[in-house]
Amino acid sequence: MQDPNPTSVAAIDWLAQHADIDIEQFAVLAVLKVVGKPEEVQITLMRGRQTTTIEFEVAKADMGRLIGANGHTIRAIRSIIGAACGGTRREYNIQVIEDDVDSVSRDGQRRHLR
Repeated sequence: MQDPNPTSVAAIDWLAQHADIDIEQFAVLAVLKVVGKPEEVQITLMRGRQTTTIEFEVAKADMGRLIGANGHTIRAIRSIIGAACGGTRREYNIQVIEDDVDSVSRDGQRRHLR
């Protein structure tokens, strides 16, 4: 029986062999390609011993685009990142933050939306 999606594994293998890009760069590239205003995206990278958190602060107008219907778009990005780092001991967390005054709580903390 043939693989229903023969390009998926081939594309990942090709990328691993030919592309000079790491997981963090891929996450940034994926988010910037989805949003309508990539120039307004603020990126914060926090590296711990075993976990790297990448925060994307996006314009209010881009929240729906990045999260997608029922969270499908951001879940897809997180799934790809999870699959790409499966053989490593590093975990990646992708956080989306709305760039809006309403996203800051009274104590000054930013509100993580998804």
